[in-house]
Amino acid sequence: MMDYQYLKAYQYDNDLMKSYFDLTQRVFNFDLKEWRNAGYWDNNYIPHSLVYHDRIIANVSAAMLQLQIHGNNIKAIQLGSVGVLPEYRGMGLSRILTEKVLEEYKHFPLIFLFANHDVLNYYPKFGFKPVNQGIPFINVAHFVKKAKAIKITIESDHLKRLIYTKLQHSSILDGRGNPTFYWFHLLYNFNDSIYYIEEKDIIFLANYDHDAVDIFDILTENRIRFEDIQDYILEEGTKKVRFHFTPDWLGLNYNIDSYHGDVMHVLGEFPEDIVNFKFPVTGVT
Repeated sequence: MMDYQYLKAYQYDNDLMKSYFDLTQRVFNFDLKEWRNAGYWDNNYIPHSLVYHDRIIANVSAAMLQLQIHGNNIKAIQLGSVGVLPEYRGMGLSRILTEKVLEEYKHFPLIFLFANHDVLNYYPKFGFKPVNQGIPFINVAHFVKKAKAIKITIESDHLKRLIYTKLQHSSILDGRGNPTFYWFHLLYNFNDSIYYIEEKDIIFLANYDHDAVDIFDILTENRIRFEDIQDYILEEGTKKVRFHFTPDWLGLNYNIDSYHGDVMHVLGEFPEDIVNFKFPVTGVT
């Protein structure tokens, strides 16, 4: 039997973090070094790992978030960075870690995670249930652009201010308003997708693809409706807008497309009547 050690919350140990970065690079093809060095990794993101011969060989990280479900604030744990080095797979290490982490956070009303379709049968063994998300969208016809937003960088003072503002939240399900993880996505996923509407002091994250626009979030201090800002967001020829969050707070009548990404699994207090939602991409860890 392997003589491994179980360690948690070691994110301030530089030697162990080098091994952690090696694991995430080998397993997920990225590390979190930039996020940590920039000071955005705080005590709300806790690694739980198995260490063998001073080397991290398996990991499950726990992110503490504040969710909004049906308008109520819910403290939740999101599991992520679940991985085992290739040479140590098949030994049940992921199961051992998952059981330890679930025991650690069993007092939280909700634990959830996102997993690919290859492991759909794995997490139900621990009591998790899969839930279906969708992609909210609207169709746009005959749009003529009348206003323009400017692209800004991650160093923008406007961005740094609006990230910490009190956000409007979905009355269905929301996981925005957790700055630690928001910065992760800005650093790794959306650093070239940040736009600022100066006249309205609004930031949005978007990618443009031919006749469609993918909107990943909208940051604003004031209550808005999408129709009031669409001239700044849409481009000439836009026919479809996809939202990667639940946009009911924008005063929209939207439809739902099927979602084919990672499946959300929940354990604990998650209402069965939640439908037509998309967990915000900026809240995924």
